[in-house]
Amino acid sequence: MQNSSAVIAGSTWPDDEDILRDVYKAGGFGEKKLVIAPHENNEGHLKNLADQFPDALFFSSLKEDTEGLLDKKVLIIDNVGMLSRLYKYASVAYIGGGFTKDGIHNILEAAVWGKPVVFGPNYQKYREAKELIEAGGGFSVKNADELKQLASKLMTNEQYRQAVGEKAKNYVFSNTGATEKILQEIQAKRLLTN
Repeated sequence: MQNSSAVIAGSTWPDDEDILRDVYKAGGFGEKKLVIAPHENNEGHLKNLADQFPDALFFSSLKEDTEGLLDKKVLIIDNVGMLSRLYKYASVAYIGGGFTKDGIHNILEAAVWGKPVVFGPNYQKYREAKELIEAGGGFSVKNADELKQLASKLMTNEQYRQAVGEKAKNYVFSNTGATEKILQEIQAKRLLTN
């Protein structure tokens, strides 16, 4: 996969996957590949994904079928531990959990690679999500239609997509060192004593 050749959907839940399926089937991701790394990798969940995306290739099958990746438009990641590195190859990153009561997963793993970050509507308890939207590097969508419209804009306007990705990356790097600053403040004010 070349850099920026896929929509990477990470830590997805069934509601996220329903929306991704609808957008994918409507051609909303254009020629980009769709890579889905579900939050849960149990057999039942993976079977459900295979039913929703019957033309998908599972990552574990690449050991036997490396040629298949070129022909397939959907790749399902059925192992653990590689999601944060996958975002490097994204045109757009979709972060799952925004349609669950618990909310979204880690958006910074994608933003640090300079990728536009998209997630569902349940993000309000996550400061970094609100700030990423304010910084212009992130978006919240409420349904498949909104995701399709946003994906179309991001996929067809490379300059816009890159500008949004740069804003996401700048947000992450403008907030690095926050822990160090907080620790210095705690020490200076002697807020923690033995």
